[in-house]
Amino acid sequence: MSSSEIDPLISAVEALDTLAAGLVPERLSTLAGALALSTLCKRITPDRDLIDAAAGLDALASGRELDLNEEGRARAAKLAERVRRELPHASDDASS
Repeated sequence: MSSSEIDPLISAVEALDTLAAGLVPERLSTLAGALALSTLCKRITPDRDLIDAAAGLDALASGRELDLNEEGRARAAKLAERVRRELPHASDDASS
């Protein structure tokens, strides 16, 4: 995975983490993250969590608001963890 593919995924994680904290993510992170997840979902066979993460960020990027309760914030945290698993680990870079 190239750096140009990783950075937007990091933006997706940051946006989801911000939602999990009960805050509104920065628009740039939201847009970059939504695009990255949409692209990822087209390149692989995504699971339900990746589809939900992509849909949530896409909704925000489209100007909709997400008023998340405690359960919604917990779900955003879970989705952030799922997207993190798509990022290469530092140890993977050392072995390349």
